[in-house]
Amino acid sequence: MTIHTYPIDTYKVSHYSKDSRSTYMIINLYEGTTQRGAIIFLKEGRGSAPSSHADGRVRIVMEERQASEILETLRVETPLHIWFNDVNNVGIIGTDREFIGEEEGST
Repeated sequence: MTIHTYPIDTYKVSHYSKDSRSTYMIINLYEGTTQRGAIIFLKEGRGSAPSSHADGRVRIVMEERQASEILETLRVETPLHIWFNDVNNVGIIGTDREFIGEEEGST
């Protein structure tokens, strides 16, 4: 079993027009200036595609309804990583271990 892990420190969001057949939004994920992955959000009811890993980049496919939650995670959480498990072809974006009561985003 191989799990590929990359830290993420910046991202870029691209929203697609209604004319796009299946893509709602893409979030490109970077470690410094190196692209480490992308999250592709598909429009509801427009099929699905498998997540994948190639050339040091993780491609995670999610549904449109998950976009707000992922954007919120990118805005307030740190440190972030992207993972890919070659055995089951599952891509994950999430935090590393955090201290309890960290209260990110509180003022």
